Amino acid sequence: MKQTTFTLHTTQPPNLLPQTLVHCWGGGGRTGLVQAAWLAHAEGMSAADAAAAVVAHAKKLGVPRRVDVSAVEEFLASAAK
Repeated sequence: MKQTTFTLHTTQPPNLLPQTLVHCWGGGGRTGLVQAAWLAHAEGMSAADAAAAVVAHAKKLGVPRRVDVSAVEEFLASAAK
């Protein structure tokens, strides 16, 4: 897997849960990969379910998003080592 640099900004507005912005500039699916991997890890979702949730949420926001499920699985497997 290629090494990629991401920008993460975490804020905690008053009276709200912490929010994290994940952004990448290339349009290659890296943002969706990180979002789906986080969901799968934090919420115990499968890679496919996490990817579908990311795509569905982005669609509601009118933002194009794609997620390679096999890349999420590979990312999670390498993180578990």
